Amino acid sequence: MVNPSLWVLRFYTLQYAVNSEKLNIWIPYASPTVNGWKVYAGHHGLVFQSGVALMIRLVLRLYGGLLCACCGLALFALLAGKMLPYMGEMAYISTDHVFNRIYLMDVQRGISLYQERTYVNDCCLTWSPDGQKLTLVVDMSSDGSTDIFTMDMKGPPLRLTSATGADLYPVWSPDSQQIAYTSFGYGDPQIYLMNPDGSQQHRITGSQKLVNLNPRPVWSANGRSVLFSDFGNVDSLFAVPADCTEPCDAAIHMDFSTNGLALMTTNFLPVDENRILLAAFDQTGKGGYGVYVLDKVSGKTPEMLTINPDLASPAVAIYNNWIAFVSGDANPAGENNTSNLYMIDSACIGAAEGCAGELQKIATQVNPDDNLSWSPDGRWLAFVTYINRTSQLNLLDTSCLQTAEDCSGSIRTLPITSIRYIRPAWRPSIR
Repeated sequence: MVNPSLWVLRFYTLQYAVNSEKLNIWIPYASPTVNGWKVYAGHHGLVFQSGVALMIRLVLRLYGGLLCACCGLALFALLAGKMLPYMGEMAYISTDHVFNRIYLMDVQRGISLYQERTYVNDCCLTWSPDGQKLTLVVDMSSDGSTDIFTMDMKGPPLRLTSATGADLYPVWSPDSQQIAYTSFGYGDPQIYLMNPDGSQQHRITGSQKLVNLNPRPVWSANGRSVLFSDFGNVDSLFAVPADCTEPCDAAIHMDFSTNGLALMTTNFLPVDENRILLAAFDQTGKGGYGVYVLDKVSGKTPEMLTINPDLASPAVAIYNNWIAFVSGDANPAGENNTSNLYMIDSACIGAAEGCAGELQKIATQVNPDDNLSWSPDGRWLAFVTYINRTSQLNLLDTSCLQTAEDCSGSIRTLPITSIRYIRPAWRPSIR
């Protein structure tokens, strides 16, 4: 008989249940064997167990402990997400691995999932207003040919266009029932409409009145027309009804006039049927390339707010009465060598005092090429800074606008960086 009192029994204790009774088993530093079996001392006498059985039991216990720990962490993450204010999902394009990739991020938990192995063009990442589908542009060949796809996050991307040349700048109608886009072919750009599944593609421009079409279509505020500018008609923005029958030449009409100021508009966004913010070149040479606001009811010439530091078309995003845009210095005499994030209350457009005094500079070193994107509830604004040759995604808590606080302390920097672009697109509330 082995004398267990000779052992040093101070290594660790295992506890398990036998016949509903807990037994403490002390595992010694040195375990003598009796006929090939290890011997342990416990409250209930000697316990005999083979070395293989013991190892299996220990491995199972360790595995069970790790599994419980992982489940606990997952549960904690879920509960933490539930306790935080819901911030929704954001799709974004990033070039952090040389090629452009699409990610879908749970914003409040900061979890990003890689979506699709495609050669994504950085042009245009856009959600349908009902939050059901995401449009993207895919590079199809090295000659510049691109096509438009949609994703519903449940299956593979659906190809919508397949024409020769480049199809770019898809934009959804407010009711999510149509997509306007520009098709270049290998010639002059033309604006087309199609259904969300790619059917019934038809051209809505092509008029002889258009000299040099700006290839960035925009939907009117009421969703009844598609707006566009023509670089050859420097004092007008045009509209074509979305329900016109091809050819639509006769239906094209002027929708906004710059009231005598010769502006060549590069991009714009309507606030409502009468007010608009636009980026344009002053063809008289006095104003340069800047951001303007226009109210067509007042009959005033567009009011210049800022000077753009380069030739990039500045990003613009609107939520209710708030307009966010990226541009250079508000002082034309300044150095104007960096892009800033600005915010204005659109109520100033057309007012007697104007908007110049209402500008709020939020952040500097903002990349004008990257998107601005509002969260569905208007609480957050996503924007991208470009510092030391690195793009970084940021979120602005816009509640500071309501309380007239300094918004510089309301910026949250996310750990999402890119060697080139980041194109954020917040997912609208699904309906």
